[in-house]
Amino acid sequence: MKSLVYMTGFMGAGKSTIGSLLASAMNWKFIDMDLLIEKQQQCSIFEIFRLQGEGCFRKIESRILHTIAQSTEAVVATGGGVLLRARNRELMKKTGVQVWLQWEFDNLVRNVMKNPSARPLYTDENSFRNLFNKRQKGYAGADTVIKCDNKSPEIIVNEILQYMSISTTI
Repeated sequence: MKSLVYMTGFMGAGKSTIGSLLASAMNWKFIDMDLLIEKQQQCSIFEIFRLQGEGCFRKIESRILHTIAQSTEAVVATGGGVLLRARNRELMKKTGVQVWLQWEFDNLVRNVMKNPSARPLYTDENSFRNLFNKRQKGYAGADTVIKCDNKSPEIIVNEILQYMSISTTI
């Protein structure tokens, strides 16, 4: 079994929530890429986007991913756009298992609207839909797809554990 699990999916998919629960169930460490970036840069993701732009953020994100890829026994909540770069997709494929937390678009909008100020790329529903459609191809390369609509975080985690043939449940 590979020693990293990468939680992938669009904004509002629950990568941090599900990833944290999964790490706990597996007795592995949990790494939240966005929190790591904020700690390293000493400012919020939103501020990085506003002050330095998305291009700069993606470079920082790739650098953090390369550091994380050296870890073992960790569940990683990736940023929603980390799969935009081919080299990030290749690194994740080589070093871990990719889990796509897949949601219907309308449910993601509801999730994001709970805290829209934390989402620098959310400007309006049309641009959000365009971004959602653009990223689907990157997510589709995941090792497994977990359909999340109408499921509790615990059910989602148990489905991931089942996929990974781990006999623990939460």
